[in-house]
Parts: sequence; structure tokens; C-alpha cells
Amino acid sequence: MKHYVGLDVSQKETSICIVDETGRPIHQGRVKSDPGVLAAVIAKKAPNAERVGLETGAMSSWLWHELKRRFARGLHRCASRPRGPVRSHEQERRE
Repeated sequence: MKHYVGLDVSQKETSICIVDETGRPIHQGRVKSDPGVLAAVIAKKAPNAERVGLETGAMSSWLWHELKRRFARGLHRCASRPRGPVRSHEQERRE
């Protein structure tokens, strides 16, 4: 089954949301804003990650370059909130 990952980056922590292809949440949480930590969580919780969406902003630029080496095929930058299966259930509840 395919997985989709959404990342919302801040200086110290990154919120992560992983959903399956039906939009069912697999994992939601916060981890240290470190490429190695994020890559390990994604590899463990979403081994079939089809896409990794990273919100653009001042804090995400350095993280983008590090994660691109690990997820070159499926890493995408989002100028605004992600749409479709990458969106978190928190975003869904707010709308």
C-alpha cells in the first residue's frame, strides 16, 4: 500500500503526518527537525512512501536539500497547505 507524508517544519520540531492511499492516518506526531531523524521515521512508518510533501518557508530550505538526497523521486515542496492525501486530519477538521 502506498503512503503519503506531510511535513510542517519549525526551528526545533517538525510535525509529521503519514496517511495511506485512502487517506487513513497511519502516523501523526512531532520529531526533531533533523534530516536523519525524519528519514528514519519515514523509513519505519512509511516504507512505501510515494510522496513526501514539505511546506516551504524559511526553516525548510536546509531540510529540503538534505531530504532530497534520501527521497529524490518523491520529495515535493508545497507553497501552501498540502492538498489531497498529504493533508493532515487536523487540516480537515479545521475546514
